[in-house]
Amino acid sequence: MDTPEPLLTLKPTAQYPRYGEGSLITLKDGRLFLCYTRFERGSHDNSAADICSRTSRDGGKTWGRTRILVSRSEAKENVMSASALRLGNGDLLLLYLRKNGWGDCNAYVRRSTDEFKTLGGPVTVTGTTGYHIVNNDRLVQLSTGRLIVPASLHTKKGGRGRESWTPYGRARAFVSDDDGKTWRLGGEAPPPKKKVMLQEPGVVELKNGQLWMWMRTDAGCQYQSFSKDRGLTWTTPRPGNIKSPRSPAQIRRAPWTGDLMMVWNDHSGDHPYPKDGVEGHKNRTPLCAAISADDGRTWRKSRVIAHRDGASFAYPSITFLDDRAIVGHWDYDTRTGMRVSLHLLALPRAWLYARP
Repeated sequence: MDTPEPLLTLKPTAQYPRYGEGSLITLKDGRLFLCYTRFERGSHDNSAADICSRTSRDGGKTWGRTRILVSRSEAKENVMSASALRLGNGDLLLLYLRKNGWGDCNAYVRRSTDEFKTLGGPVTVTGTTGYHIVNNDRLVQLSTGRLIVPASLHTKKGGRGRESWTPYGRARAFVSDDDGKTWRLGGEAPPPKKKVMLQEPGVVELKNGQLWMWMRTDAGCQYQSFSKDRGLTWTTPRPGNIKSPRSPAQIRRAPWTGDLMMVWNDHSGDHPYPKDGVEGHKNRTPLCAAISADDGRTWRKSRVIAHRDGASFAYPSITFLDDRAIVGHWDYDTRTGMRVSLHLLALPRAWLYARP
């Protein structure tokens, strides 16, 4: 099939009004393994939520039963924003957030040596204080073996409770050199020269060995920062060439060619998009995919994955299976209340590289 193929839709219900923030990998026996956040009785970021999983034996055509992978009982509010990664040594790591309140949100990893049948105990990544945001599908292992978790710290000094939280995040990277057994703060990017909301960073390793960090902002584009020492120091964030509203982007390296693939809300002008600013859920459309052959310096014209007036498409994940890129994202119809569905679709390689 040379056109995008829907694989799975998890629709919201009265009991479970929000699905999303997922990650997808392939298990050793060929099954697809999907982990995602399932919110219950509420759909806000601090509503009760578990991290659940499903598997598929036929490339995503059919899916097994839901399983709770990490219970909300670990935290006072919820657990959310899952990332799954197979390490070079064959183990699997699950990264997620444990949310206890406005001043306490931190990332943890749990290890599996049996293809996610069981999980080891939680290991803290970001520490145990402050409000760290780490998006879904963000855990990265470099060519050197070092693990990187990009995070933004949203705690301001002197505040209490909700007053301790600020939308102006500090972009930082946590690193591990022992396959995730221990973690430390690698480095934090200096504050940008212009006051801007830095949020939800991601990281990819470039062909020259540098790390490229991108961050959503309220400035109409993704800001970017670079590290020449594998995450220990970072350049001052500056505006990049990725035009977007205040919504996250995801970038992965395609195994077919070594090109970079990006999924984001493209506001470059190549496709119609809301013109009433960069804030709010209504501006997170269209959701697009594009390819770069020069490590992000330039991008081919994007192709639209999803678009609907009044809808919000966000929190993408990317994995690759044979000659397809499988993209996950949430779909929030802003006209019907905060009810969010999770979608998986397969994008053929030929479709991604075809001229729009």
